Amino acid sequence: MIANSIKKEQYVDERYKTIQFLTELNFPALPVAPKQDPYKYPKRDQNGKFEYEADGKTPKPLYTGKNPSYLDKHGIPHLIQHQKYQKTLPTQQEIYIWFAHPDNGVGTLGGWNKTVWLDFDVKHFKSPQDCKDTVLKWLEQNTLHIL
Repeated sequence: MIANSIKKEQYVDERYKTIQFLTELNFPALPVAPKQDPYKYPKRDQNGKFEYEADGKTPKPLYTGKNPSYLDKHGIPHLIQHQKYQKTLPTQQEIYIWFAHPDNGVGTLGGWNKTVWLDFDVKHFKSPQDCKDTVLKWLEQNTLHIL
């Protein structure tokens, strides 16, 4: 139990460092809620009808674990209309509300402001070391322009 608490505390600390880094570079730090149960929070089309996976039975999730969204301090998910943040940064109050729940991740907008973000997810590799090796190999073969 104590180990989980320490891990969560370290995660939250790293998350705030990421938020500060993005803000200093004038990129909006946006929350990303973990994927939610699609039966509890199904995605709906423009007409309010449920959208389903290819099997025709399973609802598509509204909260995918990738879209700008957050769990509030009570664990209730909310979507973020991210278009607003293409021209302005979130306020400190928004940051406070969005990141009150420790399970929210942090992301930003990509493909604009002459910036391309690279995302290497450990979960897509055989091991953390395999991911690290791939990143290092990529860095050897490519040039980055650091902001």
